[in-house]
Amino acid sequence: MPVLNSAIKALDTIKPADIKLVESFKSPPATVKLVMEAVCVMLGEKPVAKADPDNPGKRIMDYWETSRKVLKVKTERVSGRLNCLTKCRAHGHVQMDALTGRKIDING
Repeated sequence: MPVLNSAIKALDTIKPADIKLVESFKSPPATVKLVMEAVCVMLGEKPVAKADPDNPGKRIMDYWETSRKVLKVKTERVSGRLNCLTKCRAHGHVQMDALTGRKIDING
């Protein structure tokens, strides 16, 4: 599948400094948040319930804290966990279930 092969090749262009930069964002650009949310959903990582800054008294499901934890795993294996890039490369060869596909479908 050409799109999958392109995505896996793109992962190979990401440098450790790129990950460190993204990890350092306190309030990332919307595009970075969207991509990392999709990565978290694809990898089965859960969001954190946080207070909604726009609506006091309500809670939102936020993936940024989870994203930063996923990015912090630097080596191939830390405490039995694969690092983010290794997981993404491996996940490209696994069939995604329909529910996960719908969760990350930005066109639907």
